[in-house]
Amino acid sequence: MHQFTSQADLDHLRTFVAVAKQLSFAKAARILDKDSSVVTRRIHSLEQHLKVRLFERTTRHMTLTEAGRNYLARVQAALEELQLAESELQARREHPHGLLRVSVPLTYGRLWIAPLLPGFLQKYPEVELDVRFSDRYVDLIEEGFDVAIRLGALRDSGFVARKLGAWQRKLFASPSYLKRRGVPQQPQDLERHRGLAFAGTECPSDWIMTRGRERVKISIPTVMTTDDATSLVIAAEAGSGIVVASEWLVWEQLARGELVPVLADWLAGPPGGIHALYPSARLLPSKTRVFVDWLAQHLAPP
Repeated sequence: MHQFTSQADLDHLRTFVAVAKQLSFAKAARILDKDSSVVTRRIHSLEQHLKVRLFERTTRHMTLTEAGRNYLARVQAALEELQLAESELQARREHPHGLLRVSVPLTYGRLWIAPLLPGFLQKYPEVELDVRFSDRYVDLIEEGFDVAIRLGALRDSGFVARKLGAWQRKLFASPSYLKRRGVPQQPQDLERHRGLAFAGTECPSDWIMTRGRERVKISIPTVMTTDDATSLVIAAEAGSGIVVASEWLVWEQLARGELVPVLADWLAGPPGGIHALYPSARLLPSKTRVFVDWLAQHLAPP
């Protein structure tokens, strides 16, 4: 037999309760902000479905039948329980809580995300963080992540992407290195310097320099090549050579004067973005929303 489960069915039950309390179609209609004819049809439809009369009607009076009184008690209790369940769900949706799984790039995550996590946990004590630091490109859906922080160009994933910041790749060296080897005045001068190269490119010693529409390819003699960007920065601080690095990677060294820009008006690669990715903006859990908001608030771009 058909069970009343849809929104239309709930409307029938709420209409029944209103009529039962008012014992008047007209009064119930005003409370429900519906036409009396709508209220009448709903009660008739409900009685047809239940195959029982719920009201005794005369030209002057309306009363509940015994079946109607029994049904009213059950329906009121059920609607109250349903309202309580909806209120609890709404409160849980609006109140950040539960496990939040986050994927962040290894080095960037350590430098910029990790320092923000204690403050977030203090503000949202009912959120439990599971943060994975890795440069591996994770699959949010398959691996069950709520949020992923991505650097650089975004793939066409269909996910929602919120931009948190931007960065550029430039050249940096220590003041001691530049004092010893000289300060390059143009990209061609790099050919007489020592390069610290990242192994993640096809040809680490070939650096593409751009300034506006100008584009220059330079082959710099390299003295160190590695796939660990932090190691390159350490070598640059020690005066071993010139390094290509993202601004976010050397921000602290620049602030302390341990590194300085080289050919400051030239870029060593296309600008990149910092994005938070999550599966959907529709019905976004509050724990995800407040976490992304927290990052956006505290990740001031260099």
